[in-house]
Amino acid sequence: MIEDFKNDCQRAADVLSSGIKDIHIPSEVLREAKGVAVLHVHKMAILGSSRSGHGVVVARLPSGDWSAPSAIEMTGKGFGDEFGYEISDIVYILRNDQAVEAFKKGHNITGGVDLSCKPTLTQDLPNPNTPSNSNQTVAVGPIGRTAQLTATLRSPTAIFTYSQSKGAFVGASVDFTEINQRSVTNAAVYGIGTRGEQILEGQVDMPEYDQVKALHAVLRHAQEE
Repeated sequence: MIEDFKNDCQRAADVLSSGIKDIHIPSEVLREAKGVAVLHVHKMAILGSSRSGHGVVVARLPSGDWSAPSAIEMTGKGFGDEFGYEISDIVYILRNDQAVEAFKKGHNITGGVDLSCKPTLTQDLPNPNTPSNSNQTVAVGPIGRTAQLTATLRSPTAIFTYSQSKGAFVGASVDFTEINQRSVTNAAVYGIGTRGEQILEGQVDMPEYDQVKALHAVLRHAQEE
């Protein structure tokens, strides 16, 4: 479990580092973020679909520093005529305290329509999902340095999403996804009984893993650009 946690932290660092360059996540978006979650997700569909993945989430502390990473997981199912397989790295930029609060407690259910027509290997941005259990709005985040970036950053959207996906898909489905804390993994890293709220509020000691340091280094670098 601890090795999985380390791997998730390193993947998050790599995804954010490449995301700034390859999918053009503006450094301004990361500088103003209240939290950041990164998930590595597999989706398989034969008529119905299933989705599973895992990753980590960090939150900005009152001091301006970043919290220790909390382990999270995604599970989901889809209903419809859809066929294929896809692997995605998904970044959630949490833009207000309410969005961070939702990730602290888990059980975040999202629903949305996925219209896919991907008969060949692809890399693209996904359609955004809208959480059904809160008033938080989700949208595909702005990319690059455009004239509209400042206006977009002032929008009330609670969560920006970015994704790099590879897979072959065709069809349409209605997807329902849930994001939860990985309590057993967090217990292995931080101690039995440690909750996601405690981790994201800075109430635990920072793990001395190189992968955690790498993740924090990427986030600090984004703030300094």
